[in-house]
Amino acid sequence: MPTTGVIGWGCAAWTDFRPGRFARREVDRKNPADDRGLGVSWQRGSPRHRPERPRAGEKPARRFDAGVVKLPASGFDTTVINFNLILPDLYVGTCPQSTLDVKRLKTGPRITAILNLQTDADIRTLNIDWPRLEQFYLSQDQVLRRWPIRDFDPAHLETRLAGAAETAAQLLGAGHRLYVHCTAGVGRAPAVAIAVLACHQGWSLDDACTHVRGQRSCAPYLDIVDAVVRRQSSDTA
Repeated sequence: MPTTGVIGWGCAAWTDFRPGRFARREVDRKNPADDRGLGVSWQRGSPRHRPERPRAGEKPARRFDAGVVKLPASGFDTTVINFNLILPDLYVGTCPQSTLDVKRLKTGPRITAILNLQTDADIRTLNIDWPRLEQFYLSQDQVLRRWPIRDFDPAHLETRLAGAAETAAQLLGAGHRLYVHCTAGVGRAPAVAIAVLACHQGWSLDDACTHVRGQRSCAPYLDIVDAVVRRQSSDTA
């Protein structure tokens, strides 16, 4: 089962790593009881079963890894950041669009570095306040790297993929817990993750593709990834 984190405006999920069990945190904006000004309630159960009430005296697990969170039908901003764990120090997912998203990446999976693959056009399309977001990354002591790759452009991906994978490998080598994102986390970011595994982690290309696609539902240009990885392998042979 893919290892997933799903976070919406005012909700987050953590697991305790026991099969079929997870702790779910739902937030009510109208209740100011939470330390961030958001009311919270905890439920535990399984994505396939109806949640039970918390057991008396039991504290929910705080380690972030996997979970299923359904946003309420109304009352919340439906913008959702979601991501998957690829390696213990490598996550792939959608783009942070607010300082709250950035804060959740830091307090949930404890991300210390971000590799942003979006172009300026991607950022404008989503109306992201990039100067503010960039400054907030710095204020959270998170390392930020940008390596723009145009979406739906295989030729551009082919010219930029090796450099993106090298940048990611350098951040991982420096001991960071890395978050790689494009816009939807479906094409460019998974392609970079596959290239990192195949070019810098000693994985076979087939195993890298199978692993990343097993961890996150995605559709990278595998023919381009294959060409770039094989080229890199021949260059270092």
